[in-house]
Amino acid sequence: MINRDIIKEFEENIGYCFKNKNYLCQALTHSSYANEMRMSKLANNERLEFLGDAVLELMSSENIYENNPNMYEGEMKNGKMNGRGKFIPYNGIPIEGIFKNDVKVSSS
Repeated sequence: MINRDIIKEFEENIGYCFKNKNYLCQALTHSSYANEMRMSKLANNERLEFLGDAVLELMSSENIYENNPNMYEGEMKNGKMNGRGKFIPYNGIPIEGIFKNDVKVSSS
């Protein structure tokens, strides 16, 4: 488990105070470390990673849907992201900047 003083220092350095310190500790605990320390199999970051992946999929799906009103369901489903914020549908023609200004972090 991460020392609370380290968490406080980390929060001061980034200028953000986490509401649930347990989630922060879990997010920073790799499964291999938890295994070596004989921690619960639920004490690592894999469940949070699953949740985060679902959130990112929802955000990208909504963005693809909103920014491509003439694209059919199969085209949206068969497309892919190229890693640079461009959606590449099955036809290979990139759609520019679908993530521009979409992610906002708020400390409130």
